[in-house]
Amino acid sequence: TGALEMGRKIHESLKAKEYKVEGFLGNALVDMYAKCGNLNWAWEVFNELKMKPVSCWNAMIVGLAVNGYCAEALQLFSTMELRLDEVRPNRVTFIGVLIACSRKGLVEEGRSFFRRMIEVYHITPDIKHYGCMVDLFSR
Repeated sequence: TGALEMGRKIHESLKAKEYKVEGFLGNALVDMYAKCGNLNWAWEVFNELKMKPVSCWNAMIVGLAVNGYCAEALQLFSTMELRLDEVRPNRVTFIGVLIACSRKGLVEEGRSFFRRMIEVYHITPDIKHYGCMVDLFSR
């Protein structure tokens, strides 16, 4: 798309000027690439970031899940859980996880993640979480 091309040009320009892509800018690039379905570029930026806020993890997990890379989304969530001292999953994280489970038909895993979201992370489900669960049970 035109937006993706423009975003890529800006990113390339920053790299050419040896500008360090971190923080808000890095997160925005990961989010843009993931939403546009260009997961290779999203991974490239994600892996280069030293500090990854939860929004960056969410962009990758949701991007992977909605683009059909469900196993990778769940693996990335597992990696995130190993770094709880740095970053904690939030409600958006679990939307991505539940989408991944739904798309893969992982009903029991989805139920388990939903319970963990409530019991371990103390996140109260909202309409989007319930919508993901309805989708999960209907596949």
